[in-house]
Amino acid sequence: MSNVKLAEFQSAAVETICERLTDTGGSRRFLLADEVGLGKTVVARGVIEELMRRRRGRDLTVVYLCSNSEIADQNRTKLAPNAPPSLRRITQLAWSAKKTDDLQLYSFTPGTSLTEGTGLAWERQLLLFLTYRVLRQDIRKGKWREYFRCGAGEERWKATTRFSVLRLEFNRKLRSGLQQRIAEEWRKPIEVEGSTLVLSDVLRNEVDQFQPNDAGSRKRRNRIVGILRSAAQRILLDDLQPHLVILDEVQRFREVIEEAGSKKSIAARLFDRRPGVLILSATPYRMLALDHEGQGHYDEFLDTVRFLFADQGKQEVARLRGDLKAFRERLEVGAFLQGNDPELLALRARIEKRLRKVICRTERNAYIQDPTKGIQEIRPTGDAFAVPQKEEVVDYIRLRRFLLDKVDTSQHITEYWKSCPAPFTFMDAQYAPMTAAKRKKAIVPLGVVEPPSKLGGLARRNLRFRELFRAVFGTPGTQWKFLWTRPTYTYYRDEFFQDADPTKMLIFSGWRFVPKAIALLTSHEAEQRIAPRGRLWDGDDRPPLRFTEKGSFHIFDVCLPSPALARLIEPSAIAGDDLTAKDLLRRTRKSLKQALIEAGVEVATTSRSPIWQVVARLEQRSGSSIRRALEKSIAYNGDDMTERFAEHVDTFASWMGEQGTLRISEERLTHLARIAAFSPAVSLLRAFWTTFPDNAGEVHEKLIDLCFGELRSYFNRRTVRAIVERTAQARRGYARGAIDYCERAHFQAVADEYLYVGKNVLQRNTQGEMAEHLARVLGVGTGSPKINLTTDTGRLRTEQLVRRSHFALAFGEDVKADQGSPLEQSGPSRKTAVREAFNSPFWPFVLSTTSVGQEGLDFHLFCRDIVHWNLPSNPVDLEQREGRINRRDGLAVRRAAGRQAVRSTDRHESEITVTVHSIEASRVRTSPSQLSALSP
Repeated sequence: MSNVKLAEFQSAAVETICERLTDTGGSRRFLLADEVGLGKTVVARGVIEELMRRRRGRDLTVVYLCSNSEIADQNRTKLAPNAPPSLRRITQLAWSAKKTDDLQLYSFTPGTSLTEGTGLAWERQLLLFLTYRVLRQDIRKGKWREYFRCGAGEERWKATTRFSVLRLEFNRKLRSGLQQRIAEEWRKPIEVEGSTLVLSDVLRNEVDQFQPNDAGSRKRRNRIVGILRSAAQRILLDDLQPHLVILDEVQRFREVIEEAGSKKSIAARLFDRRPGVLILSATPYRMLALDHEGQGHYDEFLDTVRFLFADQGKQEVARLRGDLKAFRERLEVGAFLQGNDPELLALRARIEKRLRKVICRTERNAYIQDPTKGIQEIRPTGDAFAVPQKEEVVDYIRLRRFLLDKVDTSQHITEYWKSCPAPFTFMDAQYAPMTAAKRKKAIVPLGVVEPPSKLGGLARRNLRFRELFRAVFGTPGTQWKFLWTRPTYTYYRDEFFQDADPTKMLIFSGWRFVPKAIALLTSHEAEQRIAPRGRLWDGDDRPPLRFTEKGSFHIFDVCLPSPALARLIEPSAIAGDDLTAKDLLRRTRKSLKQALIEAGVEVATTSRSPIWQVVARLEQRSGSSIRRALEKSIAYNGDDMTERFAEHVDTFASWMGEQGTLRISEERLTHLARIAAFSPAVSLLRAFWTTFPDNAGEVHEKLIDLCFGELRSYFNRRTVRAIVERTAQARRGYARGAIDYCERAHFQAVADEYLYVGKNVLQRNTQGEMAEHLARVLGVGTGSPKINLTTDTGRLRTEQLVRRSHFALAFGEDVKADQGSPLEQSGPSRKTAVREAFNSPFWPFVLSTTSVGQEGLDFHLFCRDIVHWNLPSNPVDLEQREGRINRRDGLAVRRAAGRQAVRSTDRHESEITVTVHSIEASRVRTSPSQLSALSP
């Protein structure tokens, strides 16, 4: 099952955890508190595999709880590579499901599945149908359908709740025995607004009395619908009966462990049958709690311990509290300052022994010798940081006057100003100042909201943006020429990257509008660096790599993964020969010429045979699977025939069946050798063979779809075309320019490194999974964030303007429609695709996020720089942020390994450094009431 090799400390953790989880005399609950980035999810996978081994073929049901569906999607394949897609809601368990494996893994988020609420539209459709089945109510009546509508759109709700539609959706599809148990749960007394009710008895009366236009009536309706839904969820959890519950980053949903003993809680049903419970969190409680944040960190720690000890929690916490008190009092005595204090050491040993029953933690050894903890902090320096520039001061005064005079607020003025120029351009309606400005129809001055034509100049008015652009793009005027990051290893001498190291950056902010601003302004700056004259989006938009009636086999130059050409050369095998790209091309040309002679193809001064007819002959002679892969691909069998792909495939297949004489010129021979050595499709095929050696020599049909689909679209993008046409030799056609760019920028090395990471870290264990993953990465489209506009009179408009972002993207919460069946919501979201793309060597180069990307997610595979745009109030948040890139298998680790591989024996440079940029705006003197998190 597993391709992951556990480190020694991980294997030790697996053994300890399994012993605790299977000890019937213990609490069967354990906290793995390894430091951020040390692979807690990998340890959890090891625990699952060891438990399955101990169960000797019996089924193992695992429930994985995490704070959001993005973490669930990412970690599902880490925990169980063959597991089905994550469930979005517990309610989905109502459907009959076929058993696919001895391991059943279910992943949920407490915010959507373990709390009361009316749920999504399809959940209320299920409740409406169950009302008919178990309570025998006539749901055909409009008042019943209106009662369960809640926030769904009226027209769509009417269409999806017709009785015939509900029967088709739910009848004979729900799990056996489920309906009767739900009916019994609905007949239990409940408390609603101080009254004890039995919903099965009073529900009809509630529906009759419901007033859609009355807020109080709607509130009561929502409460009752939520109770119906939570009752169904409790029954579904009872039926699930998990053997192991994994709580990942539990500090994000502490209510689950706080309510574990409450019979009214949905979450409590998870623990009723004493399953094994494994908590994964480097920071399971706050190490620091400020006065305004409620419960103190010490109490949170004791609550965590109480949960871990289960039935013995109260007694264990009481003993622990006494030991900690004694330890503190002994510290206050100060005897340890004079030498060893045996009493203090004994207290420490007693506390550790008690906690080791339910907790273990591993930290990096480098911390002992490296006080910076493997992180290099880059702080602003120089006179430019002493005082704000004139434009920035004017911006501050303008924003302050507007907020105080028009919106009547003095909160966050300095933070808004430091975070973003013209902040009202990017704010959404959820911000109180924005709501107030719209309600009062306030006139917003220029500089607080800027028109679209002036967005390009905004960054010059903000110190953080100027520093960000310097860090990403270099000095002003430096052109951008990179379509992917620099590979760790190169197979021939580098003349493209040289001293340049295009850097990916992960940016954290405490404000929701900042990621949007960063995405828009950074992408605009990238456009200026790519096409300084501003013509990137002007002119003809016909993609150069497109099929036409006249025959477009030049697309095959870039997009056909030819086995015959891939076999001619293996760049990684000759990387130690210290070659140039020309040397590699000469070797490829020599191998190709020999193959052509053996295939009966004449090499002459002139050519009369199409170049891909010659390749077809090579494929025919080698007996490759390219024809089968082409004809099995979706691109060949799809309904869309406008691009004439199938016609080209049929022509190529007919050439493979011909036996006549072929001739190729020396010039075309050289071009074909260049395709064999550097074409992105051929390079990808070689990378697939290296990554999946059991399938070497074959071509997977999904690789065909990838190459002729997303890979072709990638090279057809306006930004990519502008870089290729300016950087490469595209005078003889764009396809040749694309191949020339791949030669210069070491695409083969990039593909080899990425596919290795994809299989061994991301767990894409088959060619099909890898091809689908790459398709999502290369297929991430341009973002479409919206900005605010003003009327001619200066008031905020209701509608917003959509802008584009591509080089930089914002990573935020998904916007999910309250409609659709569960199956329609099970696929990867755009947020997943954005995360995967940033975790690749390809665009985007900058990803900006709020705290939603702060915990549990991996961003380390091709990024080693983060920016704290706004510093959090809690140091634990800093640890979590930096843990997104300071991780095993990260770019910093691979770069260090690369340096070790080429370093001479008399030089030693063992440290691995992760760079953290901390960009702060110039500070202005403020009164104590206006001090921010960045103030000294």
